Amino acid sequence: MNAATITGPNLTVPPCGAAYYIVVHGIVDSEAQFNVLPTGSGIYLTTATFPINVHINWHHNNDDACDSMINALIIDGVRKVD
Repeated sequence: MNAATITGPNLTVPPCGAAYYIVVHGIVDSEAQFNVLPTGSGIYLTTATFPINVHINWHHNNDDACDSMINALIIDGVRKVD
C-alpha cells in the first residue's frame, strides 16, 4: 500500500477530469484524480473534511486518452490513517 492524501473535490470536473484529487506520496508526478473509493471503505467523500490521510492499493486507469492525460487512478483498497 502507498501512503496518500485525498486533498479534496475537483469542483469544476472538466470533461477530462475526475471528482477528487489525491497525492500519492513517493511517486513521481504524484498528483492524481479519482472518482470513487471501494465499497465499504468507511470514508464518505461527500461529507468528509479534507485532507484525509490514507493508505491505498491502486492502479492507473489507462482505458482512454483522457484518463491517461489527467493521471486518473482506480483505488482498489483504502485504509484511513488517523
